[in-house]
Amino acid sequence: ASRYEVNQDCEFAKMGLTVDGVTGEISGTPTSNEPLSLACEITAVQARGIAYTTTARITTGHLVYASAALLFSSGAAFSPKLLGPSFDWQQFATTCAPAVPWLKTDPQTGSLTIDSPSTRGGVTDIDDTYAGQDGGVCVVRARRLVGGVGRDEHAQVVAIRPKPWGELSYGTGKVTVSVGDQVPVLQVQEPSDLPMGTLRPSLFT
Repeated sequence: ASRYEVNQDCEFAKMGLTVDGVTGEISGTPTSNEPLSLACEITAVQARGIAYTTTARITTGHLVYASAALLFSSGAAFSPKLLGPSFDWQQFATTCAPAVPWLKTDPQTGSLTIDSPSTRGGVTDIDDTYAGQDGGVCVVRARRLVGGVGRDEHAQVVAIRPKPWGELSYGTGKVTVSVGDQVPVLQVQEPSDLPMGTLRPSLFT
């Protein structure tokens, strides 16, 4: 894109955030120490009549993770960012819908990791790429000590465990054409025995 534009209802500036008109990068430090949620409609303009618009949403809180959607693979771990010293936090626990028994929460740190085999529950509309993947909408709760008094805090994330295709096939291993002839279009063949919730390829290199 050659430039980035925002709509008149963009809430970023009033809370100390901005959007770079050349790169589209969002930066700044929120002016409030209290949890908040901001939205801004951003349009990437390539040329006259060629543009794409999306809504950027930023949520801040006392207990947050790096992204609203966390993708778990073998060995993956996601630790929260906490307001104040970590020793003020305790009793981390997670509830998900549908249930996500493979997700483990460290009760002392709030770190999220994989603990057991995948299940059949999934998320439908987090993103077209990950629709139908195993996972759930999860709320992580914890107690934060403030002046010796415990306060309940929480963060909501979508936990997803993608299951990509195990192989990629075009249905043929060899194509023969005469010089000057057009090469026929080869379509990726979907494996016939794919289990439900398998992640389709979305990028080819």
